[in-house]
Amino acid sequence: MDRIREEIRKRNEAAAAGTLTSTKRRIVELSKLAQDLWCTRCNVPLSLRDLLEEEQHGLVFLMIVKCWKCDVKYLEKTGKESADKKQIFDMNSKLANGKYMFE
Repeated sequence: MDRIREEIRKRNEAAAAGTLTSTKRRIVELSKLAQDLWCTRCNVPLSLRDLLEEEQHGLVFLMIVKCWKCDVKYLEKTGKESADKKQIFDMNSKLANGKYMFE
């Protein structure tokens, strides 16, 4: 987790310096993101307007989103992780294996 935060910090510094583009397109597993964008502490939906940081892993983005009501920070992902939860994302694996279908 510390490695991820350090990489996010570096990317955010590059973005502030203008050396990193901040207008990226994203492929999102919408059902997963919709399910996960929820504050478990105060039971309200999280908003992407409260996105603090993000990091790209292939097609998947890791995002830190702050709850607008209680200020708790959540690490959210735009794609499902493999069963072993070692930052191997199904979306990336399917793309690498030629099995990803855009519909």
